[in-house]
Amino acid sequence: MSCFWRINNLRQYVSEKIDFIADFGNPFPVLDAKSIFIKNLSFLGLMLGMFGFSGGASESLEERVDRLRLELAEAEEALAVSLESREADAPTNPKAIEAFSADLDSLVIVAGDAGRGSGFLAEIRGRRFFVTNTHVLGNARDAEFTTPTGQTVNIGTTAFISRRRDLAIIPVEWDGPTFTALDSVRDRGISIGDEVTVIGNADGGGVATNLVGRIMGIGPHEIETDATFVPGNSGSPIIHNHTGLVVGIASYVRNMERSSFATKGTAIPAVRRFGFRLDGDLEWEQMSLEALWRQGEVFQQYERKTRMLLEIAHNLMYERRVLTGYRSDQELGYMFADIGNNFRWERGTTSPTNVRLLENFIRTLRAEIQRDREAARRALTVDHYKTRFSNLDELRILYDERLSTFRF
Repeated sequence: MSCFWRINNLRQYVSEKIDFIADFGNPFPVLDAKSIFIKNLSFLGLMLGMFGFSGGASESLEERVDRLRLELAEAEEALAVSLESREADAPTNPKAIEAFSADLDSLVIVAGDAGRGSGFLAEIRGRRFFVTNTHVLGNARDAEFTTPTGQTVNIGTTAFISRRRDLAIIPVEWDGPTFTALDSVRDRGISIGDEVTVIGNADGGGVATNLVGRIMGIGPHEIETDATFVPGNSGSPIIHNHTGLVVGIASYVRNMERSSFATKGTAIPAVRRFGFRLDGDLEWEQMSLEALWRQGEVFQQYERKTRMLLEIAHNLMYERRVLTGYRSDQELGYMFADIGNNFRWERGTTSPTNVRLLENFIRTLRAEIQRDREAARRALTVDHYKTRFSNLDELRILYDERLSTFRF
């Protein structure tokens, strides 16, 4: 059993016993951490003895406590030695040193009116490319592409968009340093637990940052890491520390705070971070940047309107509130004209006039939910945007159904 598992198992037992005592009223006075640990090791020894796990007929309760304490100390010492060994080995890897020395000149900061993100310059199968996410490039009309050292990257007019992943590449004329993309996760022996570094424009701050972590999972199209990248890091390279190769591109964050019964209390983190792999069958589609920017603008508008409509509907149905703050919105403000002018707030839904106004408001809200769905569906042809559109469209349909049966 690894030292990680030995430590975690012992600590989990102690934690569970503390929770057990707390549930039934803690009979102990306030104790320091050491005292609590000793008392719970005693509790653990007692429980092991009750279920027949004596570890030897002559072993007393005190001996069991001493043995468990010794095992924990040995496991923690082994873990410390292991971590020190890894840290000592890392700087001696020439490939990793060479890759990280080129970080600043190979990273690209993407900054424009529609948003900020990251990208990087990489050599892929002997050619040089600017690499980023489709969603970053799709929002980059009039954006500037510069390295942290101030060099401008000319990206041309044509891109290649992956049909399978949120990934875009553009051939570039670049004589500076580049990262090297991994050609095969399997052939290179990339494994879960390997150390990685994400380098990018964290939170759109316009500066390069290094975020260190490990590979937590590997799938056919994606990898998961615990390197804590954030918005603005989209498009950043995920670099395998041992080989110095780019294994993926930071792409999205999934909020797991509303955990199910299956994940609650497990090692699954509240926030999970994923990147798309650069190897495998990517299935490229060539597209002009102008066409991609139009796709991005159509989707952004649809996403923005969907978020507003769902917020209005949710507050109306579940909070019994009308969000008149949207009255000034250029696209949806007209819906609130009657609510603002004629609605008698002091009478609420006891007023027949108020009820009639609210019923009209709901009809208008449902019409807006339906209004641009088909137009957006026809306009979006890039697979990445089509997938995201489908997810938003399902939410619109769900809220429209709930509004259809909503009564005051």
